[in-house]
Amino acid sequence: MKRVAAVLLPALLVLPACAPGSAGDRAAAWLLAQQRADGSFRSERYAVLRSGQALTPFVLHALLAHGEPPPAALARGLAFVRASIGPEGAIGYADADLLEYPVYATSLAILVLTRVGDPADRERIDIMADWLVRQQCGEARGFAATAPAYGAFGFGARGLPPDEPGHVDMTHTRFAVQALAAAGRLDDAVRDRVVVLLRNLQHPDGGFAFSPVVAEANKAGRDEDGRFRSYATATADGVLALQALGVPADDARLVAARTWLDAHASAERIGGIDAHPAEPWHDALRFYHAMVLAAVHPPARAALRTMLVACQRRDGSFASEMVTAMKEDDPSLATALALLALAAR
Repeated sequence: MKRVAAVLLPALLVLPACAPGSAGDRAAAWLLAQQRADGSFRSERYAVLRSGQALTPFVLHALLAHGEPPPAALARGLAFVRASIGPEGAIGYADADLLEYPVYATSLAILVLTRVGDPADRERIDIMADWLVRQQCGEARGFAATAPAYGAFGFGARGLPPDEPGHVDMTHTRFAVQALAAAGRLDDAVRDRVVVLLRNLQHPDGGFAFSPVVAEANKAGRDEDGRFRSYATATADGVLALQALGVPADDARLVAARTWLDAHASAERIGGIDAHPAEPWHDALRFYHAMVLAAVHPPARAALRTMLVACQRRDGSFASEMVTAMKEDDPSLATALALLALAAR
């Protein structure tokens, strides 16, 4: 496989720490207090996050974005992540009956290990990157370039038949692309496939839809032509994916996406999603929306910080007040998302 130099790491990996005593410091302190003796971070609410395979690298990712965690806590967390890597290079398959977001978990582990920069992890990173490349919907998995899911990344489910994508979406794709870029493993073939996907998901007005094939994942529904509508979280993920591909800031695709965000971004509501009383996405995705919008849209950061400070609990944690499919009622997940948003500069 041809290797290319890693592009600039995602903004979330290079952000400075928040000021002492800030909302970010209190969120980080709360997260550190949740670490188990084995170094893991585990959900108390959701079985799919209970083993720590996916949540641990994500929390470490957030803590490293905020600033340097205490060395002992970081060492324990890294040891858990390293021990979680399976023989094929993936994290998330430890429970044979429960898939724990392998593409997310493996991508985040790569981002964490490349950020830490221990030369002893190079072989681990390469094995994980090899596995991640194999998850892309491309020719090796039976996808023609005309297939709607071509170029996308999904959960990492095993046993899918040829040309069956499973659940694929913009978030999985951008994390995978960021990880491969950070590892220096974003080769031309992977890059070209992602470009095709992004072209198919970006609307003429610059906004992005979320998934090429999973209707229920597209929270803004369809337009009058039957095409999935664009909305703010998907558009922000699209910007992050383009940045990870190394697209320059004046590229027409990035300019159009940023113009769309200028017109639709809001700290309180997810631009592009109309009010829907049966599925209150503005609340269900509050912290993920804050994380990605803060990463790519500086004009929203002050309002996002104000909103998050108002939401923060007395103990420093964050959590949605509703039980949703997005799992933001889990305080470990929500607090890590909020910490990333608060770290944005």
